[in-house]
Amino acid sequence: MEDGAVDIFETFQYSEDESAEKFEDVIKKFEQYCQPRQNVVFDRFKFFSRSQDKDETVDKYVTELKKLSSQCNFGEQTEFLIRERSVLGINDKTVQERLLRDADLKLAKALDYCRSSEASRKQVIEITGSSAREASIVNKEKNKAKSKSKKCGFNHDGEKKCPAMGKTCLKCKKKNHFAGVCENQKRVKEIREENDFPEEDQDILAVRKQTKVVSAIARNEILHINGKPISFKIAIQGRR
Repeated sequence: MEDGAVDIFETFQYSEDESAEKFEDVIKKFEQYCQPRQNVVFDRFKFFSRSQDKDETVDKYVTELKKLSSQCNFGEQTEFLIRERSVLGINDKTVQERLLRDADLKLAKALDYCRSSEASRKQVIEITGSSAREASIVNKEKNKAKSKSKKCGFNHDGEKKCPAMGKTCLKCKKKNHFAGVCENQKRVKEIREENDFPEEDQDILAVRKQTKVVSAIARNEILHINGKPISFKIAIQGRR
């Protein structure tokens, strides 16, 4: 053995049924020395901190608890503590409340109840999802039936089946729609309606535009015509 191994060998302590002369006992001592020392406190911390993950089944969760418990030296309390941790660590609070009501709950019974709850929840999701998809399809079909084509005014599926395709509008002379649903004619009408006035209002406007209200101010002026003074009355007109 190397010097380091000899130093380690000399530190070994043997029980009454062990001996430094026995090869098996010496190898066992070296194996125990080389193995990392177990930290039971930390292993138990990991066990009691383990909760069920979001998408983790209860079976997988309990399996992970059993693996962690194997390093905790729980002894006869192992199954009891796995049951405790599984109940306290599950995600479904409704199931957790139900399990906490059972004072004599066993691990096997808790697992059966959790499995049944998971199966029921999946079935409800499938039923709800299927119903929602069916309702969506029905609503789409209803919407199709209610909607009319803007090109012909009738109900049909797709533009290829529209009877107005290729036809010329009798109002605006553009293609691919009928006169009864002509948007161009409607826009022209709207513009005309905005700018047109009733006949009475048109007459008033015409009078206002063409009529001038005149007021006259008269004054006398003398003008000389052929050398003779002649008096004229001149009216100065103004607009109002």
